[in-house]
Amino acid sequence: MYQLCLGDEPLAALIDRITERACAAVPGLDRDACQRLVSLIFCVRVRRTEACGTDLACRPEQALWRGGAAPRTVTAQLVDRDPLALPAMFAASAVDLVAPPPAPERRAALELRLAAAFRAVVRPLVFCNSQCGRAAVCQAEPVFFQRLVQIDGEPDDGA
Repeated sequence: MYQLCLGDEPLAALIDRITERACAAVPGLDRDACQRLVSLIFCVRVRRTEACGTDLACRPEQALWRGGAAPRTVTAQLVDRDPLALPAMFAASAVDLVAPPPAPERRAALELRLAAAFRAVVRPLVFCNSQCGRAAVCQAEPVFFQRLVQIDGEPDDGA
């Protein structure tokens, strides 16, 4: 299992940092569309309970990426089979948000830049923990992250 260790940083701030870094890496990337994409990626993969980060079972065992920093205190479960693939998954979708559309021979290079931008932001925040999501304390009531941005263009009705 994996953990996203944000410390005091709100999830919305993480999404903003990834968006800014990606837009700086690839001029022409639609900022609003990129932010919606990053929000979607995290909002469907992050689960947190009131107990997250409060129990010994919440202590990360190791950084997912080599060179990851010491974990921050507040954690959430990152529900993904292969978080190492998240940067490439983001990049493959984000490259379609670039205007004008890149020539086919430029796509791969732009995807590499976008993946690197994503990875640079999340590298110090993702950790492995075999107990995360499985320990008894994890059965506490989940705290759902509110919808951070409009994903489908419709106003958020709170549903």
